[in-house]
Amino acid sequence: MGLTLITETLSSRQVEDFEFLELGISYQEVVAHVGEPDEEVGSGVHVFLYQLDKDRYILLSFISLDSLHSAQLIDDNEQWLVGGQ
Repeated sequence: MGLTLITETLSSRQVEDFEFLELGISYQEVVAHVGEPDEEVGSGVHVFLYQLDKDRYILLSFISLDSLHSAQLIDDNEQWLVGGQ
């Protein structure tokens, strides 16, 4: 996927900080809860990366910024939080 992971300044975010996520939530609502993403990695579809620590991050996908399409925790298990598959 060609991600440049941000390891110099590790985030204080935890997986639990994203428990509010549900399909259809807007990008602005996400930013209000957890702040700006660390990177935008999508092309065509908006995909935002939130770094948790050195080996884990959250990917949020928006076809339109008005509605969350999917959220995925990337770690050793690559779990879908909402949507996806």
